[in-house]
Amino acid sequence: MKKYFIFIKSNHAPFFSDEYDIYMKAKTPEDAIIRTRKGHSHFAGLALIEVYKNADSFHGNKKPLAIWSLHKKNKKSR
Repeated sequence: MKKYFIFIKSNHAPFFSDEYDIYMKAKTPEDAIIRTRKGHSHFAGLALIEVYKNADSFHGNKKPLAIWSLHKKNKKSR
């Protein structure tokens, strides 16, 4: 299992989203998304999950390894 940096954003509640990040061990970036969706909740619901190799990738504006978005029809991963 690899360790990934996960960026999470909630739905707007009612005017803005909460944002937080965690590290998680998972087999793949897609597995990290599944684990995040199962293990994290927010009273307004989850809107976005992005998986990065590490925090430096996130803060360095690198592309995420995988993305899940409630508001996009095409949930994509790299």
